[in-house]
Amino acid sequence: MLAEVKSKMDDIIYRRCKYVVEENDRVLKACDTLKKSNLKEFGSLMYDTHEGLSKDYEVSCKELDYLVQLTKNNPKVFGSRMMGGDSADVQLILLRTMR
Repeated sequence: MLAEVKSKMDDIIYRRCKYVVEENDRVLKACDTLKKSNLKEFGSLMYDTHEGLSKDYEVSCKELDYLVQLTKNNPKVFGSRMMGGDSADVQLILLRTMR
């Protein structure tokens, strides 16, 4: 549906609307993954959210992008993303418990 009106939208507005539509879908998927205790998939959705916030919605910063990237190959981390807004941005990291 959004693709049908893309040509009538400014590129920035389109990418932000695309992010919102995709994020709504991710939230529904995230609920399902949590019900199934699938933290690996949930973590992947966290990374997807951060990518959208960084590239489509353009609200991340190079420092948070760097920190999220650092977590991607860490076996102790399921997922990572930025949260917050304005000058209160933080990084949320979902870690494995080590027993």
